[in-house]
Amino acid sequence: MTSDKGLAPSSPLASSVSAIGVSEGIKARLRHEFERFLLMFAYLFVILVLFQIHEYIILAQHHLAFHKYGFALVNALVFAKFMLIADNYQPFARFRVGRPLLHPILFRSVGFAVLFILCDIGEKLLVGAVHGVGPSQSLPTFGGGGLLGSFLVGAILSISLLPFFAFDEINRALGPGKLAAMVLRHGAAPIAPATPTA
Repeated sequence: MTSDKGLAPSSPLASSVSAIGVSEGIKARLRHEFERFLLMFAYLFVILVLFQIHEYIILAQHHLAFHKYGFALVNALVFAKFMLIADNYQPFARFRVGRPLLHPILFRSVGFAVLFILCDIGEKLLVGAVHGVGPSQSLPTFGGGGLLGSFLVGAILSISLLPFFAFDEINRALGPGKLAAMVLRHGAAPIAPATPTA
């Protein structure tokens, strides 16, 4: 029996309504995560395709064949998954508290560039182990090898990720969807002219 104030907490109907609410919340969360994954994948795919085009041009200049077809697609999928998982733990959240937006943008760009390099090293080692190749032969060489080459590749990756994280951090500061709406739909609000001072 229910009262005038609403459903009894233990009634079957109340339990059903609660279950529906939980289910809708889970669906909304999954949809949000899937949209984030697609956005990360699309951005990484474009970046990796640009890297491949550059590599293709360099090899063509030396009359060498290019064999890494599908590299951008597979790695964008893998990196986007790692990026989504790592970002959900909010490892750089402390850089947002009382600091300029530039701080989390830079730290996230550099941090994820390092993560992608480590993922690439792990992938090469795993493939080498499957084919019976030792770690010394499986380790990739970045930018021609050496510390300088690794630093340059890391710097290029960090700079490539800056626009993505800048957009994400500004969107987070303004509120979900507001920056995208300004860029894609409504445009920026006009800036009022400064009032002259006496």
